Amino acid sequence: MCSSDLPFRQSVDWRRLPAALVGSGAGYVARSTIDGFALPWSTSVGVVGVRDILVALGLAVAAGVTSRAVSLLSNRAESGLGPVFSRERHHLATASVLLVLLGLLARLGFDGVPVHLGAGEVSLGWAATASGVGLLALLALRIAVSADTMLGRGVGGLLVPLLVLGSIAGQLLGHVFNGNEVLLGTIGAATLLGEGYCVPLAALVWLVETTHSLPTVLLGAVVVLITQMVGGGRSVSTAQRVAPVRAAPEPTSPPGSDAA
Repeated sequence: MCSSDLPFRQSVDWRRLPAALVGSGAGYVARSTIDGFALPWSTSVGVVGVRDILVALGLAVAAGVTSRAVSLLSNRAESGLGPVFSRERHHLATASVLLVLLGLLARLGFDGVPVHLGAGEVSLGWAATASGVGLLALLALRIAVSADTMLGRGVGGLLVPLLVLGSIAGQLLGHVFNGNEVLLGTIGAATLLGEGYCVPLAALVWLVETTHSLPTVLLGAVVVLITQMVGGGRSVSTAQRVAPVRAAPEPTSPPGSDAA
C-alpha cells in the first residue's frame, strides 16, 4: 500500500497532492468497477455531519503538528540525547526502567488490562467502551509507551502505533464534541499515518478499503491534504529523509591560466 508514495519520499509538494489524490481515487474506483464492486459504496461509519467535518479539520491540524513532534523525537532518539546517553546501553537501560514503570501504571489505572502492550487490539477494544477521561488517559499512556520504545531504539516501525494513536485521538474528539466516534477514529488513524510516514496516497487508499464510504473518503482526502500542509512533509522514517542536493562548486582555474 505504501509503495504508491515511494516516488515522493520527503520531497512531496502539497500543491501537487490534490491531483495525485484524485488520480489515486479514480484509479481505485476503476479497478473496483472492473472487479464488480458496485457503486454507490455502502457505509459502515454512520452519517457524516457538519460537526464531524469541523472536528475532522481540527484533527488534521493536530495531526500535522503531532507528526512534527514525532519526527523530532525520532531524530533525537537515533542521534543520541547528549553525552550522558551517548551509548546504546544507556538508551536501553533508561527505556527499560521507564517501560516497567509505565506497565505498573497501566495495570493500576486500567483495571489490570495490558493496554500498553501489543499492536493495539487490546487498547482499541478497551477504548470502545471508555469514557472521555479514560480515552485521554489511554492516549497519554500510548504516547508515553511509544516514545519510550523509540528512546530505547527497540522499535521496528511506527506504522501500527501511529494508526492506534490516531484512532484513539479521533475517538476522544468525537466523544468530547458529541460527534461520530467511529468516523473520527478512522479519519484520525488515516491522517496520522499519512503524515507520520509522508504517505498521503497510502492513507487515502487505506481509508477507502477500511470504510467503503464515499463521504468519508472525500472528507479524508481534504483532511490528508491539510495535514500534509501543516506537517511540512516530515517523516519518522530515515529511509524517507532526503538530504538537500547542493550544487557542486565551480572548478577554479590555476593562477596564471588567464594570461596564457
